[in-house]
Amino acid sequence: MYLAKSIKTLLSLVFMALTALFFYSNELYASAEVDDLVNKNLSKLEINNYEWTNKSMNSQPMFDVIEIQNNSSIGFKDLVLEVQVYSSSGTLYTFPVYLQGKVIPPGKLVRLENITTPSILPFNVAKTRIGIKRAQFSYENNRDFNPTKNIIIENFDYIIDSSASKTVQLNLLEYKNISENYYNNVEFKIIFLDSKNNPVGETVYLNNNPISPGEKVSVENFVIGSSFANNSSKINIKINDADLISSKAYNELGGINQVSQPQADDFNKIPIILSDLNIKNYKWISNASNTLGILNVEILNESYFDYSNVVFEVYFMNSNGSTINKRRAKSKNDIFFAKSIQDAQVSVGLMDFKFSSIEMAIISGDSSLDKEKLIKDSFDKKIEQKANTDVSSKSNRNSSESEPSGALQELNSTEIIENIIIVNSTYTSSRASIKVLNLADYEIFDLILEISTTNGNTILFPIKKLKPRSEKTFYGIKLNELDIKDGQKISFKIIKANKFIKN
Repeated sequence: MYLAKSIKTLLSLVFMALTALFFYSNELYASAEVDDLVNKNLSKLEINNYEWTNKSMNSQPMFDVIEIQNNSSIGFKDLVLEVQVYSSSGTLYTFPVYLQGKVIPPGKLVRLENITTPSILPFNVAKTRIGIKRAQFSYENNRDFNPTKNIIIENFDYIIDSSASKTVQLNLLEYKNISENYYNNVEFKIIFLDSKNNPVGETVYLNNNPISPGEKVSVENFVIGSSFANNSSKINIKINDADLISSKAYNELGGINQVSQPQADDFNKIPIILSDLNIKNYKWISNASNTLGILNVEILNESYFDYSNVVFEVYFMNSNGSTINKRRAKSKNDIFFAKSIQDAQVSVGLMDFKFSSIEMAIISGDSSLDKEKLIKDSFDKKIEQKANTDVSSKSNRNSSESEPSGALQELNSTEIIENIIIVNSTYTSSRASIKVLNLADYEIFDLILEISTTNGNTILFPIKKLKPRSEKTFYGIKLNELDIKDGQKISFKIIKANKFIKN
């Protein structure tokens, strides 16, 4: 019985927290918060107002107007709204509203009129909540972030094969990010032209390598199949799109330029109170009828921020679990320190009505970064990582002692060519990444990758192991010793590899 009640309470709390996060009603404004990856703040889209045209049973829902306020510094487009409607008995029905092509500029209030959806209402609507479910970044009002302006193509070399294969082989594609932004999934539009420079067709090529500010990327030897190659004599190529990402995402996606840790951590340092503070427990200190209600609340702060002026929302429930009253209370004098658990006393007003239970949620607060805890934790993590590395090394030594006996046998040049494929390579003047495919049914050990320039400079890069019939990408290969000049090509070749032969 107690477990069932606890589960019910937990589910109610989750629902209330989600409601506080995403939905607007006549009594409460709530917003969907979107991380602004560029300005490192929280962008806010908010349903400011709405008016029904039709909300009758067995008919299409129609809105006369929906007003959306964009309080962020960036624009959004192609919004998807989620509408929650309730019958007079409390039955819930949800449906989406797709606002394709609609742009919400930064700092603007947009009024959308005569909105109809293909859904059918199963009852007469008694209560409505509307939230913003998804939104796409819009470059229309954010030209500083537009990848078609910020990524330029510096060089490309190609061969059109109009025979049976109908392909375009791009021997070299070099492009550069001239902005201060980070991008991923760079999309190229390849336009096929006839002998009179008239377009005869186009196709799209996607490169999922991330690119950092000022970074130059070179992609070599890849093939694009297209039926348009049969009627074209040349091609043109341009940037079509790219995804805007953070420096942290750039690192996690395997970017080949190192981004300093403080910069990469900036996106973990955004104060988001709804995820940073958690209510662990609460109990009444005083809730007698017609007296001041006081709660003791236990708060867990898992972030590197100290929070003050925290605002709680308290939901008073009847025996059926329905909300009969709702009050907000501010913890004015308490500071919830970073990385701590502490109690606070919260006054919720005069207890002049009857209720069976309550639920609580945190809805806002002021934050400040606790730099000392951040530095200490960063140091502790380095110590922990070193300890884990030492344990791992010891474990590897122990496991190697129990491996079956045998010896490594070097592959001949034919075996290397047939079994080890360099799928693609990307490089700048200082670093490279390379994807290698093992076609063999056995593991390959102690590979040597030779990287050389056209003027004869060479470096060797060791690869410890490739699993059978799998591919692996190696990032951050340093090329400084090659002294690569601007526009100079480099080549990659596996010159040595071994397989394990059991005794």
